[in-house]
Amino acid sequence: MIRILFCDDDPAFVSSFLPAVKRQAQSVLELKDDELCCTYFQKGRELLDHLEKNEADLLFLDIDMPEMSGFELARALKSGKKKPTLVFVSAYDNFVYSAFEFSPFAYLRKERVESELPLLLTRIKKQRDDLLRRYLLQTAEGELAVRTEEVLYFESAQNYYKVHMTDGTVHSCRGTLSGIEKELAALDFFRIHSAYTVNLLHVKPSDEKGFLKVGSESLPLAQKRTADFKKALSVYTRRRLGL
Repeated sequence: MIRILFCDDDPAFVSSFLPAVKRQAQSVLELKDDELCCTYFQKGRELLDHLEKNEADLLFLDIDMPEMSGFELARALKSGKKKPTLVFVSAYDNFVYSAFEFSPFAYLRKERVESELPLLLTRIKKQRDDLLRRYLLQTAEGELAVRTEEVLYFESAQNYYKVHMTDGTVHSCRGTLSGIEKELAALDFFRIHSAYTVNLLHVKPSDEKGFLKVGSESLPLAQKRTADFKKALSVYTRRRLGL
């Protein structure tokens, strides 16, 4: 079951957008009628009340709304334990860079829905497939397969490296970061320091010069790696947003 939410104060737009999403989601994601649930909210507070008791997989969120903007809603959703994949929907291009703060999956322009929606859903399908990928860790207790999205960062520890997970657990593995660096690069990981390789999915802006926010941790960014990191993060972010 895929649960899709829509929050937009323009019912006229949603009356055509929602059926288009449902129709194309069934086709691209290869879903049957009973495997897709679409729910529409005209006000942000209604959406937040719904998410307090229900989970969702995908959220199409308008930015320019009265009472509570899409950005305010996204900020409120940040504290949730399990957040839906976020797609901002807007008639304005000037919100794009402000949207980066919330790490949305994409930024969909209302006037280009017809051309951009199929590509967006194809990317969502690829993401769903990618998130099922397992990375095999050689821990002290034996082999452990983890989902790549659940890895925050790798930390070097002499002849071992530690794998820090989103649920707070840490696994010790024999080996070095250099030994897995090339393999991880293909999975959107980047080595920011001799001692740290981070998952770009979990990197957040930081006010500390020379540091990055990864999950709730502040990790050092080596000066000699800064330019390459910014380039890698820009490529990754633009790819995620479909820009």
